[in-house]
Amino acid sequence: MYGDIFTEVPGTCEMLRRLHTRYPLYLLSDTNEIHFGYVKETVEAVRLFDQYIVSYEVGAMKPEPRIYQEALRRSGLPAGACVFIDDRSGNVEGAKRVGMHAVRFISPEQCAAELARLGVVVP
Repeated sequence: MYGDIFTEVPGTCEMLRRLHTRYPLYLLSDTNEIHFGYVKETVEAVRLFDQYIVSYEVGAMKPEPRIYQEALRRSGLPAGACVFIDDRSGNVEGAKRVGMHAVRFISPEQCAAELARLGVVVP
């Protein structure tokens, strides 16, 4: 299925819902316009994000610095005030190179524990 990469995982979606009550969330995605249009219509959890930074609009893909810098520009926050989460280590390293805190996602529990170590409250 075309949108299977965005399959909702209950524990992850619940963590996003909780984070969304306290923090602005930005989605960085390497995708194309057709695929992302489909995802926005079919994946409810995507609506939890305040903004979408997508590769086809930015003209850069993770782990290129420009896509992270665009997220920082849109957020208005310094890199050190942001946490990037991704399941790919190369993308995590890319975020770290621009000064963001970054967590490699393995499970909702592991991610919540790492966020807590960074001082991020998961309500």
